[in-house]
Amino acid sequence: NDIKKLEDLANNGDTRDFRDLAKLHIASIRGDDMTAQDMEEYLSDLDTKKSPFYYSAALMIAQKYLATGDTDIANKWLDKIINDSDAPSVISGTAQSLR
Repeated sequence: NDIKKLEDLANNGDTRDFRDLAKLHIASIRGDDMTAQDMEEYLSDLDTKKSPFYYSAALMIAQKYLATGDTDIANKWLDKIINDSDAPSVISGTAQSLR
């Protein structure tokens, strides 16, 4: 099963990059079955600039909060991206359009 392989990579990957990427993919696959708070908790390891998927995870969390109608928390995540001068322009632009 592909999800089992991703879970194994997320838990036992040789590098942080592989583990974080696997977690991001798992969150996108299972996102519909997670609450926004569950997703935020699941991706909490990526909430550091040491993760190459920091901005992608933040945007995914914001989108989940928007989908549940919790715009206050979503906007907190979107503002975090928008106000960060290091954020990739595509992700920042997406955050601005969602804001």
